[in-house]
Amino acid sequence: MPQEKLGAFCFRPMIGAYKEKMSVTELEESAAVKEQFYNELTTDQQALFSFFVYYYHAVDPLDEYFWWNAYFLAQPKIWSGTKAALNYFDDTVQLQLLEKVEGALLSWGQPTSLTDFQTTREDLAKHEEWLAAMSSFHLSFLEAAPNSLRLIGAHILTRPESFFDLE
Repeated sequence: MPQEKLGAFCFRPMIGAYKEKMSVTELEESAAVKEQFYNELTTDQQALFSFFVYYYHAVDPLDEYFWWNAYFLAQPKIWSGTKAALNYFDDTVQLQLLEKVEGALLSWGQPTSLTDFQTTREDLAKHEEWLAAMSSFHLSFLEAAPNSLRLIGAHILTRPESFFDLE
């Protein structure tokens, strides 16, 4: 298997288990169940899970990239987990990019709490400055993504016991 595909391969069973757990969880309990699921993962698995949850939303079209970044920023644990994952995998390019996205979103008044979150995908088209910046950020993300996937694959190869049952 190519190194850049290892991360996605290891993520699939985790996201499957997560979705299964969430499918039988009442809405009012979902935050606690999400946190419990995450806390039961190893540090390696937490970094992988956080990265791929972000990655699979960030590769979406531009308006989705904008909205998901804003949505994740409004959830401090998810946002800091994503940054921690990039740091964990020594992905300085993506980490610096995420910090630029964060700075832009904050400068535009995007909330850091879901309580105040009212951002829509359509908001991006209403602001030329936002559209230009997010277009640039999204392009940079897409250009850097193959290296991110290689870094994660290389990490998995150095610690396979964290991701596979070895017999």
